[in-house]
Amino acid sequence: MQKIEIHNFGPIKDAVIDIKPMLVMIGHQASGKSTIAKLIYFFETLPESFFEQYSQSEDVEIDISHYLSEIIKSKFLKIFGLRKNFSIRFTFFEDNYVDVSESNDNLAVAFSDSFFVERKNGQILYSYKSNLLNINKQSFSSVLEQQKKLNNIYQEIKKIFGNKHDDSLYIIAGRNATVGYSHTFEDIFKQSIFQRKIIGGETCDEILMLGFMKHILQMKDIFIKYHAFEGIFSTVTNEVRPLLELANNLIISILRGKYHINNVGEYILHDDISVPLNDASSGQQEAIRILQDAFLWIFQGNKLFRIVEEPEAHLFPEAQKSTIELLTLALNNKDDNNLIITTHSPYTLTVINNLIYAAKVGRSFPQKIEKIVPKELWLPTEKVAAYILKDGTAESIIDEELGEIDPESIDKISEEINRMYGKMRDIEYETE
Repeated sequence: MQKIEIHNFGPIKDAVIDIKPMLVMIGHQASGKSTIAKLIYFFETLPESFFEQYSQSEDVEIDISHYLSEIIKSKFLKIFGLRKNFSIRFTFFEDNYVDVSESNDNLAVAFSDSFFVERKNGQILYSYKSNLLNINKQSFSSVLEQQKKLNNIYQEIKKIFGNKHDDSLYIIAGRNATVGYSHTFEDIFKQSIFQRKIIGGETCDEILMLGFMKHILQMKDIFIKYHAFEGIFSTVTNEVRPLLELANNLIISILRGKYHINNVGEYILHDDISVPLNDASSGQQEAIRILQDAFLWIFQGNKLFRIVEEPEAHLFPEAQKSTIELLTLALNNKDDNNLIITTHSPYTLTVINNLIYAAKVGRSFPQKIEKIVPKELWLPTEKVAAYILKDGTAESIIDEELGEIDPESIDKISEEINRMYGKMRDIEYETE
């Protein structure tokens, strides 16, 4: 199981977080939810950073420890800048971890003794790279051959980190900013982002936005090809179809209409009325990118890593419920999926708790529970970690005895509101 330990970084004074298939973090604004999420994403995407540099270099034999250390330092400074007197440990699997720390204006990277044991000489990686360089020298070499060798290198790099994901994405808050761009703007942006690397100097949020925008452009191309959600699952005849139909029903309930896309634009269809997406409600605009991604997650059957900030944004509680259920449906589609949610909403915790409880009671009464909650949405408690962030710390809110999210952590806000109401009622009746 993955784990991150953070000391004195940004708003986080001291936190230890277990990263289970579903990780939920709740807390006040500026409590550190996004900080932790961005750090986890940083370490999750290290294989991509390693691959990008190693595959494009002329190096064959390298000191993997030194090479990776320099990549981590460069990437960390680019994204987070130089922070003072902090330490972070990220455990990828078992006892394989990397430490990143700063003291006396010096950024240091260290690896556990076991991190490179199985591949300490890097012979497999070197072999793939040598073959790639030889192919590149041959004028008759095919793109297919090059891609095969590159994929071999990437898969070997991922093994170093125990990474089983096919794709990683950070789904940012403020997603409605991705709605309403003209085709001219998108064409220019697409050429820019697909034909060049990020040149440096961008903030962490800008880097995440660029990656998210790239993903959106790819998704829109797929939905144009298949004519939105219904067009996709109408072409599927295998066991995935019932999952896609369930996903589509959840999406319709969230949007309160049907999504449509063509070469002209994106629309929400309400009965006989077609509303351009950039004229739709803020909730529909915030939700649509999450819904598209979750649907394709199920359709394509990949093993994915997703961080979703504030999936509840601008949504009515009923739609919040359906959004969490859709994300859970996508998560449950593959064993090696990971989903991290940051939220301000106690409704999110309540929905997740219901899905945990469904899995718990469903072991004894499967048929009865499935009539209430589809089995595809059940969340075994061992798959879930949940934390509340406050005062620079992270406290688990999973009741170990019950295996559920502690109800008190959900009800605290409501209890405070009720106390205030009760005090005012007491004053009212005391004066009569």
